[in-house]
Amino acid sequence: SPDLQSDNLDAKLRAAGLNAGSGISSRYSISSDLGGRIVRDKLWFYAAARRQTDDNIPLNTFMPDGTTPAVAKELSWYNTEKISYQMSRSNRFVGFYQYNHKYDTSTLGQFVPWQYRGGLMTPSKTSNIEWQRVYGNRLVTSFQYGFWTYDSIYWSFSPRDVPPSFDRRR
Repeated sequence: SPDLQSDNLDAKLRAAGLNAGSGISSRYSISSDLGGRIVRDKLWFYAAARRQTDDNIPLNTFMPDGTTPAVAKELSWYNTEKISYQMSRSNRFVGFYQYNHKYDTSTLGQFVPWQYRGGLMTPSKTSNIEWQRVYGNRLVTSFQYGFWTYDSIYWSFSPRDVPPSFDRRR
């Protein structure tokens, strides 16, 4: 709802011709998870997923036609998987994997024309495998191996036929 968005416009800014701040184009988040036993006292699983968008309309930013507001898109999705195997009363193995991905075009703004928009993608992965061992009732051990990766992929457009500024007459 636009009623839940503040724009910090005071009388001085309104007198200067500003009558609105940045807007929200769309926003949603959806998620689900499921887990449980596969084989009684032996094998369990867990899985989760989430997807969300946060699309904003930056102040004074338009599509090439000069009238349609441009939308800065942000899309993220995540998933998690885990499996646990109880090999015996004293040995358990656990595997875990998580993937996160964010796509963001928030570089779009009034000083960056639509034709020159850029963005960032940040995929990351985390995984782990663990062996848990119990020795009698006095000693517990846990051996783990895991890794994590994270990429920052910046991109942008640079068309040859569009000047990189708005300081020209149409």
